[in-house]
Amino acid sequence: MHVLVVANETVDAATLRAALAARGDDLLATVVAPINQPPRGYVVYSDTRRASARRRLDRALEHLRAAGVSADGYVVEADPDAGVRDALATLERPVDEILVSTHGAERSGWL
Repeated sequence: MHVLVVANETVDAATLRAALAARGDDLLATVVAPINQPPRGYVVYSDTRRASARRRLDRALEHLRAAGVSADGYVVEADPDAGVRDALATLERPVDEILVSTHGAERSGWL
């Protein structure tokens, strides 16, 4: 099974790792981590936001692999929708499932 995971701030959440581990042993997870857009009125440089997303992704991939999940991933400049479309168009192995990990509705910028 190939699962496309879309996550940024929640990419290293224990609940996400558990959800992936519950899908069984023959699992490949490809993680797409969209870069956060700064809240209105804040100036945050693109390279800083990219570096933060990369650190979160690297930590998550390390934890997933330690839990026995075959995982890879990349950071994207696009919004979550565009990141998913790009991944579906470019990944060689077909995706069986898409798993979106985000904060609850009161905090999520994606919902």
